[in-house]
Amino acid sequence: MKREAQSDWSQMMDMKKRRSAQGVQGGLDAEQMEVLAAQALEAKKGMVKGMVATDKLRRQEEYFDVPEWAGMPCGGVHLCVFKGEKQIDTIMIDGCPYYLFGRNSQVCDVPLEHPSVSRVHVALVHHEKSKSTYIIDLKTQHGTFINDTKLPHKKPVKITPEDRLRVGMSTRSFKLVLTPPARPAKPETKHIEQAEEKPPVMTAEQEKERDAQAKAASIEIRNRGNKTEHKVKADFWDGIEVKKSVSPVPEPAEDTSLGPVKISHILLDGNTAKATAQLTSAKQEILLNMDGRGTAYAFGKYAKKHSICTSASKKGLLGTLPHLPVPIDASVLQLASSLKPDSVSNPVASQQGVHLLYRHSNDQ
Repeated sequence: MKREAQSDWSQMMDMKKRRSAQGVQGGLDAEQMEVLAAQALEAKKGMVKGMVATDKLRRQEEYFDVPEWAGMPCGGVHLCVFKGEKQIDTIMIDGCPYYLFGRNSQVCDVPLEHPSVSRVHVALVHHEKSKSTYIIDLKTQHGTFINDTKLPHKKPVKITPEDRLRVGMSTRSFKLVLTPPARPAKPETKHIEQAEEKPPVMTAEQEKERDAQAKAASIEIRNRGNKTEHKVKADFWDGIEVKKSVSPVPEPAEDTSLGPVKISHILLDGNTAKATAQLTSAKQEILLNMDGRGTAYAFGKYAKKHSICTSASKKGLLGTLPHLPVPIDASVLQLASSLKPDSVSNPVASQQGVHLLYRHSNDQ
């Protein structure tokens, strides 16, 4: 594996040496040669970036600098995802020169949820000339592994179909496959079709009578959950739109069996996408509970350090629903009331910014 990787790099170095020799023969000094080399490198990177969607580049350029040797792969290249020895998924990787893996779903092409995976953990890059595929660990804490060998930071390592790629401490592994995934065979249905009974042929008078009966139908609908009965007059047949007149159904009363709803939050402002990504990552850190002192402690610690709300001085504590000392959007209140005790919400945007909510357990 190393010899093949070195071969690719040696070819690049030979090309640079030939270009350097041509420059010397043309009478260019060292400084001019450096300028030309830099321009050639940027032109090459520009060509590579031209193969990548603009939105993808905008999201990922601050996390990963695309190598000038990157290029489009052969069609059908994909990864088989395994949990132990059982294949659980297939990921196509033939539509772009490179792919990023990590916990930040706003940035990465392949989101991974394991807590040991970094926000932007690893890059998979296709080589333009050799059509080989390389893995680059992006200076991660828990590492990237090929066949249980930890990869060096920021150095391309070739992966082959015989290898297994593992990210962080996750038990999932990825296997490179160079051919298109096999399509599942269509089930044999000929004998079923032959065995089907054809519907009886109706006369014109029978069809007219059927339609008349359908138009006169009346359907009773009983809402057992609310112990409320109401009737719907329906005008329909064989897929024709139903015209309804429905009596209103009262909304169920708020469930207070779980006790008072005590809420804390973390509020961030600025760019919504960036704040959402930051709070998604924050939720993972809070639930990981590195201090071992519980979710409430981890949430309060993060809120005190990062939240822009005045409640940050109280570790994000807002109060008990529905009476809160600060105005909160109705959509945020609705999400807060739906949380289970001792649970953290997903980020939610409002006019104030982006919130991460925590519902305290009843004994806190």
